[in-house]
Formats: sequence, structure tokens, C-alpha cells
Amino acid sequence: MVKTSTLAVILAALIISIAFADEADAAGLVKRAISTVGTWAVSDIPQLPATKISLTDGNIIVGDGSGIGSSVNPTGDVDISNTGVFSISNIHSIGNVTSVGCAAGQVLKVSGTTWECAADSTGSGIASINADTTAAQTIIGVTGNTTASTASGATTINLGTDVVTTGGSAQTITKAFTINSLTLGGSLDVGSKAVNNYNVTTVTTTGTLNSNGEVILLNPSTTAFTVTLPDATGNTGKHYRFFYIATTGTAVTIDGDAADTINGRTSISMKYPRTAVDVYSDGTNWYAIYADQIYARENYAVYTDDCLSSIGTSTTVGIQCTLGWTDTGTGTETGLMIDSVVDHPGIKQLGTTAVSGDDNFFFLASTAVLNTFDSDDTFDLTFVVRPVTAITTVNYAVGANLNTVTATYLTSENAMFMFDSAGTNTGGDTTHWVCRTRSSGGTDQTTATAITVTLNQWYNLRVLKDSGTIRFLIDDVNVCNHSTQIPSGPLNPFIAIDTLAAAARAMDFDYFRGSWVPSGR
Repeated sequence: MVKTSTLAVILAALIISIAFADEADAAGLVKRAISTVGTWAVSDIPQLPATKISLTDGNIIVGDGSGIGSSVNPTGDVDISNTGVFSISNIHSIGNVTSVGCAAGQVLKVSGTTWECAADSTGSGIASINADTTAAQTIIGVTGNTTASTASGATTINLGTDVVTTGGSAQTITKAFTINSLTLGGSLDVGSKAVNNYNVTTVTTTGTLNSNGEVILLNPSTTAFTVTLPDATGNTGKHYRFFYIATTGTAVTIDGDAADTINGRTSISMKYPRTAVDVYSDGTNWYAIYADQIYARENYAVYTDDCLSSIGTSTTVGIQCTLGWTDTGTGTETGLMIDSVVDHPGIKQLGTTAVSGDDNFFFLASTAVLNTFDSDDTFDLTFVVRPVTAITTVNYAVGANLNTVTATYLTSENAMFMFDSAGTNTGGDTTHWVCRTRSSGGTDQTTATAITVTLNQWYNLRVLKDSGTIRFLIDDVNVCNHSTQIPSGPLNPFIAIDTLAAAARAMDFDYFRGSWVPSGR
């Protein structure tokens, strides 16, 4: 009886447990209570009803957070996270994606039929060439052109310290190309093309040239100045071409920097119109080439005479230097050829006898009236002379005159330096060189200089016509300018000496340079 009751109780409890174990929701889904104690199997999860999700072409299935998947068209960034191996077989039909193994900061790029790692060059220009960022690279030529361009502004390519082009044909630059500094390690072959557009600078006052200068136009007024070259050191091969473009005859000194020399001298001078000097640096000093034959026009002539036609000392009056000067005058003129004076390798000494009123005329023609040039055109005369024997009771005249014989040279058209110890023909001045011009109207203009005539001193006397002005220079210093009483007739270079007492007087003549348009041309 006891056993029957016990069994009944157990059965009753089991029936009650079963009655409350399963419960169906409104959709008929049976919920099953699962013990969390111990283990359980997937079979313990009730089967979900099968539902088909429609997947549009190009979409992917994305969970919506409630356990339900839906078809979505992906936009924006997509993050894929996986703790295991995630494999993509190919991208754009190119394989080996997962075997590349890129480092941090690198990106994938296509190389032929495979993918490879490369530096990310976004925003920084070309980061590598030939996939190599660690060493100097070569840009490999391809068919067509390689162009560096930008929408606006300039495009800059830093070529580093060495740029080498090899192979292929010659390169052509069709636009303006500026190089601020260029050093040639070899030759520069420009073929038949001329190199032009030189840097041309006009200089009118004292200053130092910079290394960018090339052609220097010297244009002095009546004030001399100095142009200093840059340091020859560091300027090997540097070249300047100087042109004297002024008509004033004012000297311009070209000076080396510090101890630098020019042809072994500390400086050189330019003073003649239409002359040129080329100077070159060897890295230590400068070397110059002088060109004197830069003609103003085709029939403009330049003559020089150093009186080198005699060797030794001669008393022969007929030896007249190189250009064939003529000695004549009142009384008996004397003449010596001297070659023993330092820095003056050839000297013609002109003199008179010891008879008051005797004179010596030395002129550049075969007769006194065979004039050499027209004074209405440009002319430029330089004489290097010195007074000797004595500077009392004497007249000296050096320049150009219409009639070069007897006292008529004082009453003919002329442009000359004079010294008159009596002051009769020099406006009363008895001690200085005096500038003198005379026009065809017979009127003189005289201007005394501040240069005292000293015995045995050399003077560089220069008379030139600059447009409508006659300029006078002594030792390269402009001392007088005459713009009135200008001669207009044909003139002849000459030197005259008159003795005013019973005493011989003389003057040494060392050098002559003349440039003019010969008469009749």
C-alpha cells in the first residue's frame, strides 16, 4: 500500500513538470527551457523556420543587430576584422594578394600581373623610381614623352648634385632656360648656333664688377674712374670684354682685386674711343688682350709711331721714325735718334741751332701743305714729349695745324698745346702748358692749365675732337675743353720748337698715336 502511494506522487510530479516545460508563443513557436548547468548541444536549439533573403546584384548581407540579415548596397568604409587567416584570392583578376606581406605605411600596387608593396606617395611627389626608395635610380625612357606639369604656378624638380643624360638623341629645350650658376667639366658643343644675349653693363663711375658681368661698356664723362675686377681666385675661365664707348678720351683704369695682376701689372688703362680689351682669369691672376683697331667707320684710320727706325744713336736729321715725318724750319734744325732711355726704346730729339729766331718743325707729311685729316670730323692725337736743354727763351707747340712751317703756324687754324716762356702767344702765361685753338675766322682761344712745364719731364699730351668740342688731356687728365674758335679746315699733326735767344733748344719726341678720317675720303 505504501509503495503504491509513493509511485503515484512521483508520477504526479513528472506530469506537472512536463506540463510547464514547453510553452508556445502566438506564432506557434515552442520555447524550451534549457538548463545552463552542464553541457548542451545544438540539437537543444529549436529549428528556426526557413526564410529566403533576396540579395540584389552588387549588394551584401549585413546583420541589422537583431540577428536578422538583410541585403545592403555597401558605401563608405568597410572594416573587416578577423582573428584568424582572412584570405582574398584576387583583386581585379590579379592574384597573390595575401602573399605580398606589406609593411606598415605601404600600399599595394599592380606590377605586371602581380601585386607588390610600395611606399605611399600621396601628397609628396615621386617617392621612388623602379620601386626602389633606398638608392639612386635611373628614369627609364619609354615611348612618348615624360611631362612634369602643374595647373598653376611653377613646377620645381630638384635634380640633386649630379645630372647625367646618356644614350638617345640630343635633347632640345624650346623655352627660355635660366641657369644662375654653371660649371662646365668638359666642352660645350653648340654646333653652328651662336651664343648670344650676353649680360651687358654700362659703367660710368668707380666700382667693382660682379661675376655675372660679361660685356662692360665704359662710358666716362670728363672724370676718370676705376673699375675693379673680382678676385681671380675662384673665377677660373671668367671672361670680361671691355668696350670704350665714350668720345671724351677720359682714362678708365681696370684694376685687379687686391694683389691680382693683369698681364703682370697691377692695372691697365683704356682711353681711346672704340677700343676693346678682353681679360681672362686663370684662377690666380688676369690676362688681357687689347684691340685698338675698332673702327668708327670703314675709312677711319689709326696710326702709331714709337720711333724705332734707328738702332744706336744717330745725328742724322733725315731719320724720321716709322711714319715718315718731315723735319724743316727756319735756320738749321737738329735731330738725334736715341734708344738708351729706360721705358723709351726709341726717341727722336728735335732741336734748333743757337741762333735767335731759328725753329724746327716736325710734321707728318711730305710737304707743309699736304694736310692729313679734316678737322670737321673726329680726330684724336697723342704725343709723348719732354723738354730738354732749357725751358727759358723758348716756344713749344704740340698738336695739329693748318700750316706747319714758319711763324704762320701761330696765325693758321690749329688745336694744340703751347708753352711760351715770354707769354706772348699764351695769354701772358709763362710757366704752364696752355690749351690753344684757332678758327678759320682768325680768332684764338687760350686756356692756361695747372700743369707746370718742367725740364726733362715726360708729358703725355692729347688733343681730340669730341663732337663740337676740342678736348685737351695731360697724362690722361682732362685739363681744357674748347667749344668756340674750333678749326674747320684740314689739319696736320706737328711739333714746333722756337728759340727766342742765341741758344739751342730741344724737345724729345717718343711716341705718337693718331686716329682720324683721312682727307678726301
